[in-house]
Amino acid sequence: TGSPFELEVEVLRPDGSHAWLQSRGELVRDAAGDPVALHGVCADVSESKRAAEQLHQLATHDPLTGLANRSELFRELDEALVNDRAHGGSTAVLMLDLDHFKYVNDTKGHGFGDALLAAAAARIVAVASVGDLVARTGGDEFVVLMRNLADPTAAVNEAQRLVVAFRRPFTLGGSELYATASIGVAISGEPTDAGDLVRDADT
Repeated sequence: TGSPFELEVEVLRPDGSHAWLQSRGELVRDAAGDPVALHGVCADVSESKRAAEQLHQLATHDPLTGLANRSELFRELDEALVNDRAHGGSTAVLMLDLDHFKYVNDTKGHGFGDALLAAAAARIVAVASVGDLVARTGGDEFVVLMRNLADPTAAVNEAQRLVVAFRRPFTLGGSELYATASIGVAISGEPTDAGDLVRDADT
């Protein structure tokens, strides 16, 4: 179009590493108005891009487990419910908390409790279906968000698989610990919103 431009582009370097470049330029014309050159500047903005990604990670993910946090869960859940209304299907929320977690914290210490939470998060991710969002909403509470369900019974089946998975002991600090889980399931209906769905699963 001849207008000045600004763009960011990801490039693959010869050594296989990736970099982000920011390019700004404009068209140079001669006295007759014909284009004769393009001039501008290209800068490596990889560091600032990485810093922005880290800030986004901190804002949307739980620092202990690396899972999505509460705000990211609700953002994704809102999007899923909008998609349900537009295209049909169902959304399910599985609310999971560890039984007697406070006892573990009180008797073993918070460091041990954190290790158990991280191990529990990894186990949930391993059982969850591809495409599910796993989040930690606080304390020992985890949520699995299942989207675009053609058959809502898939949510109940997944909850049962999680219950079975938590019957296996955790090996932490050289010792075995049993930490079972309780799970509530809520499946979207009409009308519903994110807060209602999470509250129903919690109940």
